[in-house]
This record gives sequence, structure tokens and C-alpha cells, in this order.
Amino acid sequence: FTITSVTWSYTNPEDAVETFTPAATSTTPASNKVTVKYNPANLIGNTNIDATGIQVVITATIVATSAGACPTAVYTVSRTVTIHDADCCSSVTDAEGNFYYAHQFGDAGCWMTQNLRSTYTMQGSTQQTIPRGNNSNTEKTPLYYYPNASLSVFNSHPEYGLLYTWAAANIGSSAPDTGDPFGGTISTRQGICPAGWHLPSDYEWAMLEKEIASNPKPYADQENAYSGAATYNYAGITNWRPGSGTSDMTYWGRQMKSQNKVGGYAPGGSSKPSADGGIDIHLVGNLWVGAVENYGTGTAFWTASSCNNLWAMNRSLDATHPGVYRPKDGGRIEAMISVRCVKSY
Repeated sequence: FTITSVTWSYTNPEDAVETFTPAATSTTPASNKVTVKYNPANLIGNTNIDATGIQVVITATIVATSAGACPTAVYTVSRTVTIHDADCCSSVTDAEGNFYYAHQFGDAGCWMTQNLRSTYTMQGSTQQTIPRGNNSNTEKTPLYYYPNASLSVFNSHPEYGLLYTWAAANIGSSAPDTGDPFGGTISTRQGICPAGWHLPSDYEWAMLEKEIASNPKPYADQENAYSGAATYNYAGITNWRPGSGTSDMTYWGRQMKSQNKVGGYAPGGSSKPSADGGIDIHLVGNLWVGAVENYGTGTAFWTASSCNNLWAMNRSLDATHPGVYRPKDGGRIEAMISVRCVKSY
């Protein structure tokens, strides 16, 4: 017989998010392509949503005409696909019940737009707990402490999050993501992040930078794109990215930093607020061997990518520089710095 038409339908209505082409045979016409649509607001409850997205059932009605004079036959088949969409990326709640805004940053994925402040995470049925350290910590073990070494600062500004050693950020992981940091590695390390989320790799941070640099309008009030952000590694530039200048308004560090002061210091940022889709990075500083460093003037974030057993890749921003700092040798793993998480698909 010859298939003369295929009509595809789907169970969930409304806003288009993905075009789905089912597996076809040589006799299946081009009309087998359908745009799958859904709107989470129209779903009844959350029974169709899990950590990887939403599953949609696609039904095909196939009209086939026989080669002879036999009548037309109608066949029905169904397939299930998983859809991902920015509409599913608006917030996340960790194992302790802390709420965080989140946003889709193009191909860089769905990122938390607030710093993590969890002291434990659920990895399957296992609770992974982080002990509290102090501002004189010199350990390479999992520990957390407060920005500016101050519980009152943390209580007043929960959006500042907590500061973690690298072992805390990666808790529960048997090994780090290693190898070429620019090799396209997507992290598989949940670490301290909520279930369904993970600690981003060095590569994933680079992709976030590229998205904001190339397309800043959705994320920042200062909308000038950086024309040089053509590849994720920015032509191999390390340390200050994209360069050492301090005046270029198109450098994406400006578009990543919050507009809000920390400790009375102006951050020089233009990010939209976290609730409005900006990455909204506050300059909450770090803790290093008994000292509070850069509170109000800088900040840093762990990645899941290590250099060796003493150093791991990170990212930092500074109030006086419009770029993003990626130290080619990474940072010492006993330092206590911030964490952002990315949704796992």
C-alpha cells in the first residue's frame, strides 16, 4: 500500500516549543512533522512534569491506500517525546525548602539566578550534608560558611548565598570532571545542587558567558553585544576575558554583575534582577585561610572541572573590571566561594 497522508496531534495544548519529526519510512510523506505545543500553566497539577522536562504523547493517524481497488485503511500510532522549555525554568526549591529564581540562557541551559544557600542535598535517597566551617578554615574537606564571615549578613541577605569549599560544592561525587576544560564537557556532578540540577563545568560557564555576551538584551539593561564572542572559548583567551581593558561597555562581566551594592561598594553591573531573568551576580567576596577577601568588590564561583588535586577551575568578577576572570590554573580548592547550579536534562 501507499501512505497518502499523515496527521499528527498531541495531548497537551497551547504554546509551541518544539518541532518533532517521528521516525519515518520511505513511504511516509513530509507531513509527518508536527509542532509540539504545551503550556505548563494549562496542565492539571504537576503529574506530567519531572526533573528532565515534560513528556508529551504524540498520536499519528495514517491514511493508507492499497495498490488495488481495496478501500482506504486508517492506522493510528502513538509516540512519547520529552519537551524542554524556558517556561519550565522559572524557579527551583532545594532539599531544605529554599526557593531560587531560575532562567533559561539560550543554549547555555537553565541556570539559577541566585546563589545557592543549601547545607545539604538529596542524591537519590541519600542525604549529603555539609558541615559549617569558619573564617579560619584551611581544609580541603566539605565545608560552608557565611559571606563576610557574618551570620547577620547572611540572614539579612539570603540572596548572597553561602560560600563553599570545592569539596562541598562537589559533595557526593566520586571524581571531578577533568580533561580539557574547553573540550565541550557537560557536568554530571550534582554535588550540593538540588536533585535534577548540577554543578556546572568550566565549559558550561563559558557557554553562559557566550550567551550573555552575544545576546545581552534579555538579561541586562546595558544591551551592547560583544562582537568577538563567536566561540565558547573566545579564541582561547584565559585569565581576564575578553581582555585586560577597563572601559569597554560591551564586556559581558558588566551584564552579569548585579546593579545592587554589597557592603556599600558600587559593582559596576547592569544585570537585570534575578526575578526578571538576569544572572544577577552579587559581589559577596570569598574566604581564604582566615581572611575575608573582596567583600563588596569581587566574587567567585566553583565549576565541576578540576586541574589537579589542589586546584579547580572557577570564575570571578570584580567591581573595577568589566570582564570575567578565568584563571588558567584555577583556584585552590580549600578557598570558600559561591555556587550556581544548572538544570540537568
